[in-house]
Amino acid sequence: MAQASAALDLFAVARPPFGFGVRAEFGYVAAQAIGLTARRDTSGDALMLPVSEVPLGGLDLSGPAFTLSFVGQF
Repeated sequence: MAQASAALDLFAVARPPFGFGVRAEFGYVAAQAIGLTARRDTSGDALMLPVSEVPLGGLDLSGPAFTLSFVGQF
């Protein structure tokens, strides 16, 4: 997994020793997709009949990212 981002801080109050503001962060995340397969979860005592596993598709978390947060400096 790899991530790259850039942030911008906007302070409403920036007088020493305090500062309050908002941070906006824009970025991109590159991650490898994983496959999802449904499986039964049973104890070792259960009698199991042959069952085929069902693939549910993939989960790809790659894409743009955005974060907005409040910032306080003391």
